[in-house]
Amino acid sequence: MLKIQLRGEFLAKYGSTIFPDRLHKVVLGISLLPNAFKGTMPEEVYFRTTLWRDICSLPSHPLAMELSHYSEWKTANSRLKSIRQKSACPSLDPAATHLKRGYPFE
Repeated sequence: MLKIQLRGEFLAKYGSTIFPDRLHKVVLGISLLPNAFKGTMPEEVYFRTTLWRDICSLPSHPLAMELSHYSEWKTANSRLKSIRQKSACPSLDPAATHLKRGYPFE
């Protein structure tokens, strides 16, 4: 079970008690891959996702250039990239669900 899924289940179970004045409960997932968390949230919890590349390319960040360069380097040298390059197997495609995690790099 993904950590992000546990957060959604926690909000579904305890969200109204912890946040009684909130109409909606939302979980934000940050991932290297688009749609990485699809189908992981309970129906009563809203889910939004963003990509690490989008966060690392925010021009308003005080260290935007360094962050962007690090993101490019880390993506180019991550274990996920080496797995994709070594295999022609469709199950190791970036869209494969077993490679989708709540964090971008290992």
